[in-house]
Amino acid sequence: MDLATVERMTLPMLAHAVQGWEDVEQRRAREAWERTRWHACALLQPHMKKGKKLRPSDLIRFPWDAKKGAGWDQLRQHRNR
Repeated sequence: MDLATVERMTLPMLAHAVQGWEDVEQRRAREAWERTRWHACALLQPHMKKGKKLRPSDLIRFPWDAKKGAGWDQLRQHRNR
């Protein structure tokens, strides 16, 4: 977005644009962490006992995972410090 476009925006419009940018950046960060978790799982799987399946969520749970679990608790503890 160029400076002229920003100068023509009202404050609510600018707030929406910033929120949209933050959402995109947050999504990119989540995708990067998901790829890292999946990659770690793929690297560890051959070293697991025979018949044992390792899932990416077994390694670490993120706050955005569908199931509210350890990831949410870790986030709350970190924010309460």
